[in-house]
Amino acid sequence: MVGLEFLSVIRKDPAPCQSVIFMMTTSEAPSDIAAAYDHLVAGYIVKDDPRSSLQKALEMLGTYLQIVLLPVKDDTLRKV
Repeated sequence: MVGLEFLSVIRKDPAPCQSVIFMMTTSEAPSDIAAAYDHLVAGYIVKDDPRSSLQKALEMLGTYLQIVLLPVKDDTLRKV
């Protein structure tokens, strides 16, 4: 299953449909980027050098988790 197929499946499943998803891929095609955002990704990351890209993405996610509030089922906000 390719990434865009995965996004299509996950967004149709009621359990994880609201999950925050960042996509990491080798494709810089504008149509792929647009399709990913149509599936509500939180970010589209192109991995030029896989090791460096992964390290940068993990650093970014660490910051993201420190500052972002997400809704929970009881309509309150929680810090991740």
